[in-house]
Amino acid sequence: MRTENIEVTFKIPIPVDKPDLNGVIYSKEAIRNAYKNVKDVPIEMSCSDGQFLPIGVAQEVELIEDEDGMYITGVGLVWHGGTEESVEIKDSKVTSFKVNGIGIVKE
Repeated sequence: MRTENIEVTFKIPIPVDKPDLNGVIYSKEAIRNAYKNVKDVPIEMSCSDGQFLPIGVAQEVELIEDEDGMYITGVGLVWHGGTEESVEIKDSKVTSFKVNGIGIVKE
């Protein structure tokens, strides 16, 4: 099933005062300052050559601080994609199918 833009929501935990998965340590103040007024930034996929491929846009991003720590939540669009499936077709119409995966494409 192929579609155009896919609306996405996300929640990303942020380690504070301890190394992230790249070994970088961020202070609370640095995190707070970085996430002021973040909107309309690319959603990117890391490529094997160290470059980043834009696959969508994060339209709104909010920093949350609570008893569980710090994290960002947001909404955005991933450009194009859909499902990868096994289908049964009768009279040029899908009459049943099984979803095997969720796919994202460049266009």
